[in-house]
Formats: sequence, C-alpha cells, structure tokens
Amino acid sequence: MNAASIATTLWTQRAFLSCHGIKEFESMPFNIESPIMEAHPLNRVDYQDPGNNGRKIGIVTRPSLLACGEDNHEGYDVHAFRVLAKALVWLED
Repeated sequence: MNAASIATTLWTQRAFLSCHGIKEFESMPFNIESPIMEAHPLNRVDYQDPGNNGRKIGIVTRPSLLACGEDNHEGYDVHAFRVLAKALVWLED
C-alpha cells in the first residue's frame, strides 16, 4: 500500500521547474496584476494605481520559479503552472 501511494504521488507531481530571469522579462512590461512578478520595495509602487502598468523592467533581482505541467484527471496539461516564487523586479523611471 505504501509503495502504491508513493507511485501515485510521483505521477501527479509537476513535470519540471522553470526559472524566469532577465531574458524572459526584458521584453515584458511590468504589470501590477501579474502572478509571476512584483516590484522591488524601493520602487515604492502603488498597486492600486494602474499607471504603473507598462513600466520597463530594468533589473530582475530575484527570478521567478514556476512549477510547470500538470497531470490531472483530464490528462497532461503543459500550459498549467503554479508560481513557487514571484520575480522581484527593479523598474526604470
């Protein structure tokens, strides 16, 4: 029973981890509603102000970590992901 339980949990785990750094974020504008990034605290971004959307990302001080792919009862979904750690980005003025 223990072996079957372990085997079942192994098959339902995420397929791989993805780390998104400056390469992925350099062409992406900042978005306050993004599930994968947040502004560095020293940028003093007001998350209630949509005027911060579209600002250019200058530095990624901490990359985001995503668990990608999911095997669920409907089959394998490569577009499913879960954010394990949000990217911390420094915004240009």
